[in-house]
Amino acid sequence: RPLNGFVIPGTPAPDEGHTTWPRDLLTSYERELGAYRLAPRCVYRAGRDAAYAAELHALIDLHTRYAVRLMADRPTDVLMLHFLATDSAQHALWKHHDATHPLHRPAWVARDGDLLREIFAHLDRSLAQILKLAAADTNVIVMSDHGFGPLHRTINLNNYFRAQGLLAIKVNRAIRLRDWLFRHDLDLALPWKVLRRLRLAGRLGRLGRILHGWAQRKVLTFADVDWTRTRAYAWGHFGQVYVNLKGREPHGSVEPRDYLAVRERVANVLYALRDPISGRPLVDAVVPREAAGHGPHLDEGPDLHVIMDGYRTVAYPLFAADARLFARRVPDDSGTHRPAGIFIAGGPAVARGRTIDGARLIDLAPTILHLLDVPIPTDYDGRMLAEALSPEIAARPMVYRDDREPVARREQAYSIAEQRCVEDRLRALGYLG
Repeated sequence: RPLNGFVIPGTPAPDEGHTTWPRDLLTSYERELGAYRLAPRCVYRAGRDAAYAAELHALIDLHTRYAVRLMADRPTDVLMLHFLATDSAQHALWKHHDATHPLHRPAWVARDGDLLREIFAHLDRSLAQILKLAAADTNVIVMSDHGFGPLHRTINLNNYFRAQGLLAIKVNRAIRLRDWLFRHDLDLALPWKVLRRLRLAGRLGRLGRILHGWAQRKVLTFADVDWTRTRAYAWGHFGQVYVNLKGREPHGSVEPRDYLAVRERVANVLYALRDPISGRPLVDAVVPREAAGHGPHLDEGPDLHVIMDGYRTVAYPLFAADARLFARRVPDDSGTHRPAGIFIAGGPAVARGRTIDGARLIDLAPTILHLLDVPIPTDYDGRMLAEALSPEIAARPMVYRDDREPVARREQAYSIAEQRCVEDRLRALGYLG
């Protein structure tokens, strides 16, 4: 709907310009500034580090050109810029910067330099260019929604649950054959995977989608699970575990009265996991859902959140990558997310020389709204970080508004082609099979 200002959406939105506001925003600039894109044009693959870094540098330059031009042409009271390149770079290039990473190769650094550090240095220069255009009384906040650290390996939690009797596979001739092939590493989906690694799958159009569907039917997936004999399953990168609860899951097998007992059993099974190299416990914590959040939809989310090996081990996000406990192939990514992000603020309304302890991501929205003297929705969970603001702004009375309205049914937001573009991007990130 119309708004007072302009919007260019972020990934995974499709690149087509009509998702912007105004709808013709990009077409008026692309001839001069270059075709806008939200994300890197290529998916990172191991061995193409320098080429991928070059694409990220080009992306930073592109986003900076647009930011500088829009700031000049369309002045605003509030401007939010998002640079995706730091996330993409740390996923792919962490091993170049971290000499302790198992995939670190000093010869690569000698040849290519510290590719990750160069991305951040480039972004520093871009931010300096952007801030030169801001008025002297501008308040500036730099934030990230998460931190980063090394990724060493991927674990197939559903294989572990299967070995522990918590998850079962259907028994019929076709699935028994796929299961045998799966357990013996004979992958009939290999042709599709080769096409995807060569970045050819997306160019095949309808044929590519048919091949993808065929590939999915040749390996074990959640469709092959016998839910009547399954008590728990994992789904998601960071060890989100669900109890197969009756009344919530489509084919629930666990009675509500048995929920806590089953959940405790699953937690104990997870705590029994050992690092095959060191022999030490692999699992740092198994966090129950009530300790991870609250709200009316809490029971729809994961029942347990598993933290493993200081986040250096993550779970395979779908059913399983292969038949092993730890996936055979080291993932292309060498870095992954950490809970602690960054928060840096400066300007006349910001307290000087302070270190803010205990700040959470959910605290930033109410803090920013209070800084802008805009009412804070009453259903926000975070607190206003008064210690981050100048005494005058922190002492200003807080104003709230009740925004809780029923969610209306929305029209289809994307065309079929745009929806496929979004799905392809989510699939490249590992969120879809």
